[in-house]
Amino acid sequence: MKMKPSIALFAASALLAGVAGAQEKAAEAPAADQPKQEKEITVSPEQMKKDLGYFLGFQSGQQLGSIPTLTFDDLDQESFLQGIKDGMVRKPAKDQEQLKPALDAFQKQIDERISAKAKANLEASRKFMEENGKKKASPQRSPASSTRL
Repeated sequence: MKMKPSIALFAASALLAGVAGAQEKAAEAPAADQPKQEKEITVSPEQMKKDLGYFLGFQSGQQLGSIPTLTFDDLDQESFLQGIKDGMVRKPAKDQEQLKPALDAFQKQIDERISAKAKANLEASRKFMEENGKKKASPQRSPASSTRL
């Protein structure tokens, strides 16, 4: 499994959200013969910057959350932020070949975590089946007896 950080995907999400918003505004636009009333923007530049940062951070977090077993502690925050900055100006400080050993090691770590979780789940399943297999079965109604005409 190849993992490449993709800031472009995050930017595309923001762009699509903007396009969707523009389409909604166009649909709500008054007829040509009515005077156009623009909605006043009441957010300060500082608040806009904070909210945009949160939005993009949240989108990034959701994307990263889809990587199995990844936790925030797996990332060096300074390197993560630098990667975002470098990605935004499209000037990587490291090429893919330099990053490959770390990505391969992390993939191995993810695989080990998933394997450990699967083993724990299998053991819990076996234990459940062993304990509940000894219990007397409750009477089952046939599907035909529960059908009403």
